Amino acid sequence: MKSQDPRISLVLNVDEIPDAGKPVRGELGVDWLAESLLPPYKATGPLRVALDVRRMGDNLFVEGRLQVELSFACSRTLEPGTLSVDARVSELFQPAGRHAMNLGDGLDADAVEDEPYTFAGREIDLEPLIREEIVLAQDPYPVIGGRPEEGAEDEADEADAPVWTSTGEDADPRWSKLKDFKLN
Repeated sequence: MKSQDPRISLVLNVDEIPDAGKPVRGELGVDWLAESLLPPYKATGPLRVALDVRRMGDNLFVEGRLQVELSFACSRTLEPGTLSVDARVSELFQPAGRHAMNLGDGLDADAVEDEPYTFAGREIDLEPLIREEIVLAQDPYPVIGGRPEEGAEDEADEADAPVWTSTGEDADPRWSKLKDFKLN
């Protein structure tokens, strides 16, 4: 059985994207993915990429999924755990230098910190988008989840009880001085 090259091209020529769209499918290896993993994580397999790039006027719309299995050490117990990342991607790319966002009166498009992705010239690079989506899908302090053991529901309810309430009922005594606080 012939092994397939897992690398896919993440730089696309805009002129080669048909109106119906262009699929970007394949896998990116563990070595490629390592740059986008937070310290507690290790990839147990390749990153599976299933994206579609479509034209929307002069803009490009990227939509799809990124999937990968990660292992980690629980930040509470240090026990080994696993995480299945299934990130949905939906992003608009605009030609560089164009600010077609409606920001209202008095707002400068250059002052907006969260601008859409851009592409320069006739190429679009999907790597920054993919790396950002993978980083955002990772909890920096992962914990091993599980069902509470029997009898633990009561403890969980106590833990979720408010430490301060506006009625003062069941308030944590450390907050008692707030009852006397008056706003002018």
